[in-house]
Amino acid sequence: MVAIQHVYLVAYCIGSTSSSSPYPGYGVGDTSASTDYNQIGIVNIRHNASNNGMDLYLNGTQTDDIENDTADFSTISNTRYFIGRSQYWSGSFEGRIAEIITYSATKNDATDTSERNRIQSYLGIKYGITLAPDSNGTTKDYVNSDGTVIWDQSANVGYNQDIAGIGRDDASELNQKQSSSVNYAVDGTGPTKGILTVGLTDIYNTNYDNQTSNATSLNDKEFLVWGNNGISLDLAASTVTVDASAGITPALTTNVSFTAMQRVWKFVETGGDIPEVKVSIPQNAIRNITPPGSYYMFISSTGVFDPTADYSVMVADGSGNLETTYDFDGTKYITFGYAPQVEVERSIYFDGAVDYVDVRDRLDLNATEFTLSAWIKRDAADTGVASILSKRDTGFTEGYDLRILNDNRIEIIWKNGSDQSLISNTSIPDDKWHHVAAIYDGTTVTIYIDGVEDNSANRTAPVTNNQHFYIAAAGKGSPTDHFRGNIDEVRVWDVGLSADQLRFIINQEIEDNASQVMGAVIPSTITKNEVNAIAWSDLKGYFPMSVFTYTNVDDASGNGNQGALRNLDTVDRQTAPLPYESSQNGNWDLS
Repeated sequence: MVAIQHVYLVAYCIGSTSSSSPYPGYGVGDTSASTDYNQIGIVNIRHNASNNGMDLYLNGTQTDDIENDTADFSTISNTRYFIGRSQYWSGSFEGRIAEIITYSATKNDATDTSERNRIQSYLGIKYGITLAPDSNGTTKDYVNSDGTVIWDQSANVGYNQDIAGIGRDDASELNQKQSSSVNYAVDGTGPTKGILTVGLTDIYNTNYDNQTSNATSLNDKEFLVWGNNGISLDLAASTVTVDASAGITPALTTNVSFTAMQRVWKFVETGGDIPEVKVSIPQNAIRNITPPGSYYMFISSTGVFDPTADYSVMVADGSGNLETTYDFDGTKYITFGYAPQVEVERSIYFDGAVDYVDVRDRLDLNATEFTLSAWIKRDAADTGVASILSKRDTGFTEGYDLRILNDNRIEIIWKNGSDQSLISNTSIPDDKWHHVAAIYDGTTVTIYIDGVEDNSANRTAPVTNNQHFYIAAAGKGSPTDHFRGNIDEVRVWDVGLSADQLRFIINQEIEDNASQVMGAVIPSTITKNEVNAIAWSDLKGYFPMSVFTYTNVDDASGNGNQGALRNLDTVDRQTAPLPYESSQNGNWDLS
């Protein structure tokens, strides 16, 4: 892999074989002025298919257009190996040479999965090089050392610009933990190509720093490769509006929207589940957009940013870049822009088949104490075990689950080497709102239904895991145990609330009052206020289902744990008793 600093002739020659002037000899070269060697690239010289001459390649594209004295061609052996100059010619190379690979025989290149392209793919991923590019980007597949395709240029047509990736391949000794495309172009505003940088967990000064300083690792043959559609950064931003309540009957409208640049990137994960990565883009690359607040990265599974799209908040790094983190699973598409918050009083209806909310790898249970709670209304048609709140794998070998059983009893269960389970004595009726909570004080876990203690038992502490926190389903990647019905007012605390504290805030939303918890309905100045001593920072996740940013429900705790609405357009009316209202005015008769 060679960085060449000029735009002139590139040639391969062997020594002069004639004893008389002009001392001709065999040579092959590229004389085209259209070939740009003033770039980081892969230069490959090899014997041709007939083994009677040489071929010259740049980044996988054959570039030689002249051959001299073919009769003088001969193979070279037992000679000195020079780097940066020639044994026979006085010219020396000015530039950088990063890596040299030499074989004693021509490598097969019958297909994109053959040996030669495995080598090119290794270099392409390692150095962020687009292989065999034309005006539409790469025209070659990228493959691992086994020949397995990790970027299919045909399947990814339209997104083959500025190819780069991270990945590990032990057979080729590749351990690329961060990367960006080396393609570079700039205009009066800033860079226009190769603008995206991605790093495993974080972005370090170099890939070596990421390798040596970042404890998170990739497994062998795991790759995350990306490219973009090449659309101009200067085109006007586009706005997409969807109705998050389109599936509700009787009709309800909850219009949410986002405005984004027209360049879109496609990410393809192969070989396993790569953990969360950091994504960085120069702020001046997001043009013709002036957000009223934060910039966002939008994520889609289809390339269409419809109600299934996700988002992640971008944060300035102080050096002109915007950064965010995301766990890419399978194939994803991303773009950048902003979305206004929409505040409405809602709950969410889940269909019991494919709907759920994905909060990503967030909200592990505190080992010393915690509280989980939610308002639920289960459909009578729902059967079996259904998850309300969970953070576990599909096979439930790790994690936790607050769920409703087939007989409508509530269970809280977590894994810490063994099952730590507690099941309620009471079965709640279908088609009615009920509040369910599980509170752990470090020794005892207690289930509350509608604020009343139902069952308790001693259990050992939960442990953390790398699964995703889901609402209305369980199991990252292959969700199961889908809940059918409505869920509202989800809260995750790092403290075990007392019974009085739980009851004080069951029938009202909560707010941050000078870093303390306050009910949104009952005044904080009342004499008996059980929650005014609770720090707002003890609230780790709070989903009142009343603030939406595009197709995501916002985390009102302020901790940024927004939840992506997966496969659903059934943001429903809020009908839970928040607050509980009497049927008429006047004194309540409690006799």
